[in-house]
Amino acid sequence: MLIGGSPIQSFTDGTTESDIADAVYEDIVRAALTSSRWRFATTQFQLNRLDDTPIGRWDSTYQLPSDSLMINAITVQDLPIEYNIYKDKVYNNANATDEVIADYIYRANESSWAPYFYAWCSVLSCFCVCSITSKGCFFICCYGSASKCSVNKKLEG
Repeated sequence: MLIGGSPIQSFTDGTTESDIADAVYEDIVRAALTSSRWRFATTQFQLNRLDDTPIGRWDSTYQLPSDSLMINAITVQDLPIEYNIYKDKVYNNANATDEVIADYIYRANESSWAPYFYAWCSVLSCFCVCSITSKGCFFICCYGSASKCSVNKKLEG
């Protein structure tokens, strides 16, 4: 379409273009979502304090929400606090009585995406797909929805 590939009807229509789009789509979306603090994909969650005691530096451990892609802030009484993230946990020095809130980016459904985000995904997708393959470059560009994708053939390089 835009760069010489054929349009696809879905990620599962059996073409080379759809196979490539299906393989890289979710990684590209997650990379685009974590590239900025997109308001349409930001939410807050009161973290659950865990019984695990950190080995050093921090006094408390909290469980990150399972849908978090990127933490923007950890706050207590609307004030940012210092913290570190290890695996799926947040370590900090909050007191047991504190309400610890995470502001974070989550995997927003396509229906809630802002129009400018589609454009950003298309730019990022062309870059990401080219950079992740070792046997040459594939480019995928999506505009508007997953059904409006085009992928060109492999460019030997």
